[in-house]
Amino acid sequence: MNVMEGVRTLNQTLLNQFGKEFGADGVEVSHHKNSAPDHIDTVDGKQFTNQEYEKINNELQRPVGTLNCYHFSFPIIKGIARPQQTKEVVEADNKANTEGFEFEGIHYTNYEGTQLQRRLETQIRKYKDRQISSNALGDEEDVYKCQEKIRIYSNKYNQLCKISGLPKKVDRLRVEGYKKIKK
Repeated sequence: MNVMEGVRTLNQTLLNQFGKEFGADGVEVSHHKNSAPDHIDTVDGKQFTNQEYEKINNELQRPVGTLNCYHFSFPIIKGIARPQQTKEVVEADNKANTEGFEFEGIHYTNYEGTQLQRRLETQIRKYKDRQISSNALGDEEDVYKCQEKIRIYSNKYNQLCKISGLPKKVDRLRVEGYKKIKK
């Protein structure tokens, strides 16, 4: 996460420098599906003058491109640059996000679903790490308890992805040295 944040910061710094060099007087914020609520109505897919953007971005609790935000801003010449996404696409994606899905009796926006995915991925990795440690300590009982937790959280994760239509992020489930234990 820290490396990605650093790469995003470097890219944004370069984009801002290029914008200054070609005389950009505005900013467009990228659009992506399943935006967080603090960005969906404020910046997602919108164009601003440099001054408007600076004011709005400084007022956001999570500025654009920080704290795992997938948005990025790029310099434009206001009034000339066409938006990268049509208003219809942005509205349709935001509507789909809000409509979301029902999971275990609770309504989730698609964004909330991605956050639930991240929490489940964290739990799966936690129990994989613990299972590795318990195995190294020879605590067979805890190894099996961890394996059961991994199974439960993995099933829930797969169910969530199936119901919500959100993509699985199997790379986020990997833990070096983990081996599934069968009874």
